[in-house]
Order: sequence, then C-alpha cells, then structure tokens
Amino acid sequence: MPSPLIKSFSDKSGKSEKEVEELYKDAEDIVKDRYKDVEKESDRYYALVVGILKNMLKIEGFKEFYENNSWIDSGLSNEYFDFLLVFSLPWHL
Repeated sequence: MPSPLIKSFSDKSGKSEKEVEELYKDAEDIVKDRYKDVEKESDRYYALVVGILKNMLKIEGFKEFYENNSWIDSGLSNEYFDFLLVFSLPWHL
C-alpha cells in the first residue's frame, strides 16, 4: 500500500499506520477470496481493496463523497441518487 495513502487513512480514521496496513492486507485477502476473476495488477483490484478498506475504517463512502462535492450536479433527485447507489453495490459480497 502506498505510504501517502496509509498516512491519509490513518489520519482520517484515527487508527495507527500499522493498523491501517494490517487492515489493507485483510482487504486484499477479501478481494482475492471473493473476486477471483480480478487480476492483482488491475485498477479494479486496487479500487476494490481501497473501497473495502475505507469501509473497514469507516472513512467517507460513496454517499458522503457525493454529498460533500459541490461540483456534482445538485439537480439530481434523491430518488435517482438512491437508485444509483443501490445498483452500484457489489451484491455478490
């Protein structure tokens, strides 16, 4: 895991860098177990690992990211956002 990301996640979560590194390894194990078709060198693998790690650390998720970024079109209705959120979840976890 890249050091700047470890530090950033450590700062955001209040956990030590060592704890974040251990959780990163756990997240990798989850991806290896549940996403056997995803190659380790792929962008998708890294995105899955980081997404799982963020969830483990209770760091900003998709909904918070969406709500905290004013550059996103605020004209979207909540129903449409909920639809996108539901259908973007990895149902096979």
